[in-house]
Amino acid sequence: MADPTFEQSLVATIILADGSALVTVPIQIMADTGQRGPFEVDIPFTVQGEQQAFIQVYAASARDGGITHLSSVGVTLADSGEAELRTVEPQPERITLFQPVLGQAVSGGMIHVEGFGIAGFEQTLIVEVLYTDGTVIGSQPVIVQAPDLGQPGFFSADVAYQATSAGPGRVVVRDESPAFGGNVHLSSVEINFE
Repeated sequence: MADPTFEQSLVATIILADGSALVTVPIQIMADTGQRGPFEVDIPFTVQGEQQAFIQVYAASARDGGITHLSSVGVTLADSGEAELRTVEPQPERITLFQPVLGQAVSGGMIHVEGFGIAGFEQTLIVEVLYTDGTVIGSQPVIVQAPDLGQPGFFSADVAYQATSAGPGRVVVRDESPAFGGNVHLSSVEINFE
């Protein structure tokens, strides 16, 4: 299931343990424009032996092409044998942003970010402020305040940034994988620099 995206488009990619993309394919959300809906795709691949990988599904910004939301799952790919597919119950969003809100005007070189999420490694998420062209102009780690490792909790941070002019931007909160340096999950909100 996916929230609506620009032209109801998503992208699926298989990322190998070394961080390289094995294959990337487009997907359409099977719902009317602006509506949440299901999606599915068969992704052909070829590997030698068994390899650990991530399957990522993400939405991209029509404005700058940057990733606006990403979800992933770890898998084992094999060159032969019976497929072992496991169905998963729907889960709540792994990273939810409360502040800033969609379209919020920001100024002054500091932005307050808060939300609720789960981090895959040492309770740490990465908060980034992206400029109009997708360039990172502010970044810092934030610790999820949870009762124990691997559990969800609240997070907040005041992130310094340097914008040179007014225009649209984005705040991104992502869970980075120590296994391949890529993202396990990413959520974002569009903002406006004044």
